[in-house]
Amino acid sequence: MQVEDIHGILPILETPRLILGRITQEDALHQFERTSDEEMTRFLTWGPHRTLEEAQAALRYVLGQYETMQVAPWGIVLKETERSIGACGYRWWFPNHGRAEVSYMFHRGYWARG
Repeated sequence: MQVEDIHGILPILETPRLILGRITQEDALHQFERTSDEEMTRFLTWGPHRTLEEAQAALRYVLGQYETMQVAPWGIVLKETERSIGACGYRWWFPNHGRAEVSYMFHRGYWARG
């Protein structure tokens, strides 16, 4: 299996409460709410976004990753409100070596909900 096999189509995944799929431009404001929170970005490899423009630039990067079928995160949407509440995915993935690192981020208001 190659990265493009998954990320070329980035399938939509569903649980009883969540939908995981491509992040969209419409998610920019909710993404900024998450990525500007120092507590939420404390364990990530990048610091908090200080402006909406920084968050939008990061979003454009993700959208470009989708277009080139590279590793990119799934957005996490809460079904009951249709609100973007986080993101998850592979930080990196080496399918030929059977190695990957998974990352996730949820808006702090949705922590500890199982």
